[in-house]
Amino acid sequence: MSAQVQTRYTADDLERIRRRAEYAERAFELHDGEIILMSPTSALSSLIATRFGNALFNFVETHDLGYVIGADGTFVLDAHTVYVPDVAFIRKARLSALPARYFPFAPDVAVEVLSPTDSVRQMQRKALRYLKAGTALVWLIYPDERAADACHLAADGSLNLQPIEADGYFEGGALLNGFRLSLADLFRNLPPAESESGRDA
Repeated sequence: MSAQVQTRYTADDLERIRRRAEYAERAFELHDGEIILMSPTSALSSLIATRFGNALFNFVETHDLGYVIGADGTFVLDAHTVYVPDVAFIRKARLSALPARYFPFAPDVAVEVLSPTDSVRQMQRKALRYLKAGTALVWLIYPDERAADACHLAADGSLNLQPIEADGYFEGGALLNGFRLSLADLFRNLPPAESESGRDA
């Protein structure tokens, strides 16, 4: 009996699946040919992603550096990898014309906000794939812990994680020279969480 061969999907396969009526309201990513059904994000994760995106957008627009993409932007890193970051930045020089549907390259900067169904290992795996595809900087944000990591590609090709301390900052480095957002400001003045019963805690 021959062994069953697991299908390794491509970006084109993913596009065909997305066009099916039963998947019209669903979001997908593709990692190493494996289709990942994305779960709805939490209210906290969505709020944090929006706050970060607004801060980055204001900086990028003020300095005319390029474009900030929200949570609907889809990036094809390679034939078998398609990601939808919560926030992304593309340098102006790289985008002479808007693609019809997907961005056919990795973003210059990607921001991923942990959702309840994500794992830290999954987030780090994605960060490494972004970096190996050409992304210069990935920020990983963990809303429940009010913590974050700045990710770069190490010289040996591994993931270089730099935790952002409680009194620390997201800093753009050479790519976003002058961008500085404190971790404390990102999480400041959040509304109270609800209890399990749905009432205010």
